[in-house]
This record gives sequence, structure tokens and C-alpha cells, in this order.
Amino acid sequence: MCTSLLSPAKHIVRELFAVVAVIASATGCANNLHVEYVSDPPGAWISTTSGHKYGQCPFTVIYDVSKEDREKGYVHTPKIDWLWLDCQKSRSNPITFELKRGYYWTVTQKIPRESTTASEYGQLYSEYRKAVDIGSDAAARMKFKADYNLASATGGGRAGYMNWGPDLAQALSAGRTSDALKRHLRAFEAQHQGSCADWPTLNEK
Repeated sequence: MCTSLLSPAKHIVRELFAVVAVIASATGCANNLHVEYVSDPPGAWISTTSGHKYGQCPFTVIYDVSKEDREKGYVHTPKIDWLWLDCQKSRSNPITFELKRGYYWTVTQKIPRESTTASEYGQLYSEYRKAVDIGSDAAARMKFKADYNLASATGGGRAGYMNWGPDLAQALSAGRTSDALKRHLRAFEAQHQGSCADWPTLNEK
């Protein structure tokens, strides 16, 4: 039984347009091809060229592997459109994955141009995802809080670009970190997405 979509990367293959494919070890659940799409900075939306939205990066897409694919030994995945909050866009070329080298891969796409808005949003989105993963783990929550307090004291990291205020401090203590960060994410999006009509609305998330 396959219990995880992700596994440690073993090989790195460089593709065009700053796409990096990292081949991860298979776990024995090789009925599908699992591709984790990672944006740099995090938080970009990925979609098909026809407009179907998959989700925000990092996001894993599971592709069917047919009998014919297995006989050929490879799978072609389609082009992927990437969209960052500052409305920068990128399109990655189709990639051919050799099945003999694994069924678990990671593809990373770098933003075309450096962007303060996208970088700050990516940092906030990463913190939110981390908080969601922590969940009710008390020890992990305490470490998250200690890291946040250290960043606040030194004036760098999380506190360096946004004043999260008492809302997050209270949430950290009460174990509702992800709720507080989600509110800050939505507020940050509302502040910056006005110039990007293609950014998904709340109804699409």
C-alpha cells in the first residue's frame, strides 16, 4: 500500500527553462506517476494550458501510467502554466519521465524575474503550509513558536517583512497557528492581487 506521495530525492536532472527534475525512489506503489511541482518562490498556482487549475505549489499531480506506457518505459507529461501573485507567468515544456528511474519525481520552476511581492508571499505561504503540517503536534508547535520569537527579536525572517501582531502570537499559544496564518495569507492576497486578474478567487481555492 502506498502511504506517501513524496520520498527523498536521489538524482537531479536539469531541464530547459530552469526546470529541475529530481528523481525520488519508488516505494513499491508504482501504478501511477507522482510529480511534485515546486515553485521558487513557493505559492505559485499551476494549471494546464487549457486553464484547469491543479493547486498551489508545492503540489503533487498524479498521472495515470498505462500498460502501453510501461511497455515503452516512459511517460510524457504536458506543459504546465505557472502563475505567481505578482502576475508573473511561466510555461514549462513537456517532460519525459523514464519509469525505470522511478515513479516519484519533483519538478521545480523559478520565477522569471525576482519579485519582492512573490518572495514575501512565498515565505508566508511556506509558513502556513508548515503550520498545517504541524497540526496538533505540541513539540513541533513549540519549536515553531520559538523560531518565530527569535525572528521577531532579531528583526529578521518572519518579522522582517510583515507585522503579524498579537493575532499570531495568541494563535501560537492556543495551537491555532494555521488559522491565523491563513487569515494573513488572504489579507496579503487581497492587498496585492488587484493587478492580477488571473489569480484564483476564494471560490476557486
